[in-house]
Amino acid sequence: MIAWRRLQRFSARIDRLLDATLRDHGINRAQFDVLLTIGANEGLTQQQLAESIGLTRANVSQLLDRLQNAGLIERIPRGRAYALRLTDNGRELLEVTIPLLDQAIIEQFSALSDSDQTQLHTLLEQLDLCESNPE
Repeated sequence: MIAWRRLQRFSARIDRLLDATLRDHGINRAQFDVLLTIGANEGLTQQQLAESIGLTRANVSQLLDRLQNAGLIERIPRGRAYALRLTDNGRELLEVTIPLLDQAIIEQFSALSDSDQTQLHTLLEQLDLCESNPE
């Protein structure tokens, strides 16, 4: 229980740092996830996006409306659906925020030596595999 609580506190601290960084750039975590997903899969539809990130079409529609109003994405008509793509501003935002988020995470793990980080990665991977292969 103690290890789980410490892991939870550590994760919450990183979440707060990432959220603050994104907030400084005018977006939240859900919007960032949408931008990342569209950036990696330009041309996907709203339905495909909703399935990919596990949100309802209504929630995705609201997120897309905000991102489009902010000039970060475009909806391009394609048949009865719209293809989604990042605007230049959306790409620039990701180019700025991704390294900042990476650096924030690196700094949080810097208290551990390289070998400790490798060991932690191995242990977390083992725990992750336990979930995907329950017995």
